[in-house]
Amino acid sequence: AIDAGRSGLEELGFDFPSDNLEPLIGEQIGFLLGYFQTNGIESIAENPDMTDPKSLAIIKILDNFSMPTYVGGYTNLWILQACMKVSYSIENGNTPETAYALSELGLILNLQGQYDFALKVGELSKTLAEKFEKRSLRHKARSFHLIANYNFIWNRHINEIAETNEEGFIASMNSGELIFAGYTNFHSFFNKFYSGSVNLEEIKSGLPDAIRFNESILSDLSLDSLICLEMVINTLTGVNKNPLEFKSDRFNEAEFIAFCQDKKDFYGLATLYTYKACSLYINGYYHEAQEAIQKAYEFVAPFIGSMVHFPTLKFYEALIGYQLVDSEKDNKELHTKLDEIIALFENWSVPGKANIEHKMFLLKAERFRVLKKTNEAKEYYTNAVNSAKENGFLQNEAIAHELLGRLW
Repeated sequence: AIDAGRSGLEELGFDFPSDNLEPLIGEQIGFLLGYFQTNGIESIAENPDMTDPKSLAIIKILDNFSMPTYVGGYTNLWILQACMKVSYSIENGNTPETAYALSELGLILNLQGQYDFALKVGELSKTLAEKFEKRSLRHKARSFHLIANYNFIWNRHINEIAETNEEGFIASMNSGELIFAGYTNFHSFFNKFYSGSVNLEEIKSGLPDAIRFNESILSDLSLDSLICLEMVINTLTGVNKNPLEFKSDRFNEAEFIAFCQDKKDFYGLATLYTYKACSLYINGYYHEAQEAIQKAYEFVAPFIGSMVHFPTLKFYEALIGYQLVDSEKDNKELHTKLDEIIALFENWSVPGKANIEHKMFLLKAERFRVLKKTNEAKEYYTNAVNSAKENGFLQNEAIAHELLGRLW
């Protein structure tokens, strides 16, 4: 897909680079931030619409780089194509593709810690998507998926994005943008799982219809992710009697891995190992959970930027590490890695206090525990309990209580 798009752009006299990408990304980000600072982000909404046929052809081709570069794990190519689309729109006018490009840029800016810019860029994406929805409803569908699940979620409580998600799903169905219908559909289930505000049995009750829907629209990534969620809920609710046996109603683990590998669905494999690690940790199988985390990292690239999947991976990686740190030979190296994870959560909790703060407190409590600083550990466990309770993260409130009980 990437090669085909690059060939099309060459015929139009537009160069989409294939190497030396990081300096080009730096140039693009620098240009955009400079433009925002000078002109204001909102000013882009007042720019004229793009009308030149050649320019429209170029941005349509660039637009289709988004999915293969992101899902394929070509992170730098994905960042570059998004930045180039926004820059090209600033120079040549707005299109429905501009709205979607801005939703991608909002995610990129969040990853770089430019949270204020990111939020405004996400809001601008929503404005343009609504402006162009009669011309291209499918770009509203694309944009709203990213606005909800990759932009606003960094700054707002996870339960506050459900309405935008639902509006994006409706736009996807009404426009025939079925891939994004699948994306938005499966994200809604993981958002509920992550939030801790919905009973696991209730989440599971919606999975059969969602699995059938994603199978019918041939959305492999969404289908496989939902099968993973079914596996973890089966384990956490005791349907799978052996916590080490990860399976759904349709697949055992080995069959599912082969199923994903046959389709080259690396996202599904990353989801499998991340949520298997979660389940194994909760059931007390720490070494097995650590092995699952290590396997998740083989496929992790598509998770970067997800405020649900990636923090879940890092959260359980650290919780597992703190259970094993006393038994590891090289404690210094492991402590350094765990400190780096805590630093990530400190950074993420600046815009995302509601979703992230309690996790940061809990990891700091675990660090103080292994350092034998009991009073500090008690304080941070209590902070974790209170923050999780205040924001409705019942499952993490429970983990904090459990770990504090073990401390005593």
